[in-house]
Amino acid sequence: MPENNVVQKVVTERVDWTENLLISVKKWALINGINIILAVIVFLIGFFICIQIRKFALKILKKSTIEPSAINFLTEIIYFLAIIVVAMISLSVAGVSTTSLAAVLGGLGIGVGMGLKDNIGNVASGVFILIFKPFQVGDYISVSGYEGNVRNIRVMYTQIETTARQMIIIPNLQINNSIIKNYSFFDTRNIEFNFDVGYDTNLVKCIELLRKTFQKDKYVVDKKIVEVYVKGLAEYGVRIYVRVRVDRKAYFEAQSELYINALEALDKAGIELPFPKLEIYQKNNESVDNKKA
Repeated sequence: MPENNVVQKVVTERVDWTENLLISVKKWALINGINIILAVIVFLIGFFICIQIRKFALKILKKSTIEPSAINFLTEIIYFLAIIVVAMISLSVAGVSTTSLAAVLGGLGIGVGMGLKDNIGNVASGVFILIFKPFQVGDYISVSGYEGNVRNIRVMYTQIETTARQMIIIPNLQINNSIIKNYSFFDTRNIEFNFDVGYDTNLVKCIELLRKTFQKDKYVVDKKIVEVYVKGLAEYGVRIYVRVRVDRKAYFEAQSELYINALEALDKAGIELPFPKLEIYQKNNESVDNKKA
C-alpha cells in the first residue's frame, strides 16, 4: 500500500541518518580520542581549581567590609565565570571550535539580557549598594519618595520600614537612579525650624532667651552650635530661625522637647506668638429695623 511505503521510507531515512551520525561520532572519537581524554582531565583539574578559587574568594571577601548578603552572591559569580573559562578550555582541547560556540553563547546572552534587562539592572544595582554602601541596614533614609529605616538589603531589592510601620520594597535599580538622603550618615542631626514673634517683641532678649533655653536642653549635643537668628519679616510678625544639633538616634524625641521648651520659655517671658485675627465690624441695625417695619 502507498501509505506503508511512505512510512517505510521515512523510517529508513531516519535509521540511515542515525547510523551516519553514529559513524561520524565514532570517527571523530577515534581521531580525537586522546584529546577527549585530555579534555576530561583538564576539566576535572579546572573544576578542582574553581572550587579552590571560590573558597579563596569567600575567605578574602569575609575579611572585607562588604555586606554578608553580598559575599555569597559575589562568590558564586566568580565561581560561575571560572567554570565557564574551564569549560571553554576543555572544549578547545577536545578539538571543538570554541569560536562558533562563543558566538552562539554571546547571541544567547544578548537575547537573555534584553529580556531580563530590569532584573539584571536590579542585580547590578544591588551589588553596587552592597559594595559601596550609600546606606546600610538600620540607617534612616529617604529615597524614591519614601522615608524610613532600612530593614534589609537584598541583591534584587531593598526593604524600608516607614514610621507608620509599613514595609516598602523598592527595586535596587530604582534606588540607584534616585537621589538618596541618608540621615544616619553622621552621628548627629540638625533640627531646624522657624516661628514668628510679634513686632512689639524685644528681639535681642527673645533671641538670648531661646539660645539659653536650647543650650540647657539634654538632647543638644553641641552647645556651641545653637543658632537663633532673625530670618525675616513676615505678615504677622518677625520670623525667628532656630538650628540645633542633636543625637540622630533621639531626633524625634529631641524635636518634640525643643518645641515644648521654646513655647514654655516664651510664655513665661510674656512673648506672644502672632496669629491671623479676623475682626468683624457690624453697622447699626437701621436697615434691619426698616425691613421689620
